[in-house]
Order: sequence, then structure tokens, then C-alpha cells
Amino acid sequence: MVPVAAAPDGALELPKSGRVGGWWALGAATGSADGTTLIAGHVDTRREGIGAFAALLSLEPGAAIDVAAASGDVYHYVVTARRTYPRGSLPAALFTRDGPPRLALATCTGAYDRAKGGYDSTLVVYATPDPKSVRAGAA
Repeated sequence: MVPVAAAPDGALELPKSGRVGGWWALGAATGSADGTTLIAGHVDTRREGIGAFAALLSLEPGAAIDVAAASGDVYHYVVTARRTYPRGSLPAALFTRDGPPRLALATCTGAYDRAKGGYDSTLVVYATPDPKSVRAGAA
């Protein structure tokens, strides 16, 4: 996972590689007590094929997600919802450090538009901390 920012047009910049996710660095850090931890990545790339975030396409509510922080701590989440948004229309609530802690994982989905060079929608998988698990220092 690498830190990313928003582009001047407001779009979330993604790592060039489809093998890593990009954490929105102005949002909540993984394991924060408040706010949304937003991590986005490619479903696929022309050069690398299937991306790391392709697995989001099959995640359903109730699924477990583990996120390893740079510190080595592992945070455990449970998927609560899936939402699809038109490309470029992510809700402002994803970009906040306020509110209850949650994880939002985003990747492209829908029809591929060759003229625009991307997919027409964004899938966001929402998850909340798993209250039954140890939140730090566990693998």
C-alpha cells in the first residue's frame, strides 16, 4: 500500500502498478478510531493483467478483510455493504476523518470505455472493524 492524493480535477490518483493499493493520505489511517480509511486500486492494467483489487468484485457482506499497516499491525474488518457509483462520482463522505471508523476499498467496474481509457463505474466495498478480533499486532 502506498499513499496517494487527489488529482487537481478531484479524482483519486492510483498507484501505477495494479499490484498495490493506494491509501488516500489525507483520510483516516488504517486502524484509526474515527473516519474512513479509503484504499483504492486497479481491477486490472494493460501491462500487468488482473490487479490486486479484482478480488473486490466477489466480496459480499459478511466477508473478512485483513489490512496490514506499515507498522506491522494487522487490522481486521467485516464487509457491511457494496455500492457502485458512476465514474468520477464518489460520495464526499468517503473523504473524511470524522465519523465512526470504517474501511472503504474502491476499484473500477462496469463497462470498459476505450475512448475514455477506463471503466464507467467504481465499486466501493465498505467494512467496519471486527469487534471480535485483536486489532493490533496480530496476523
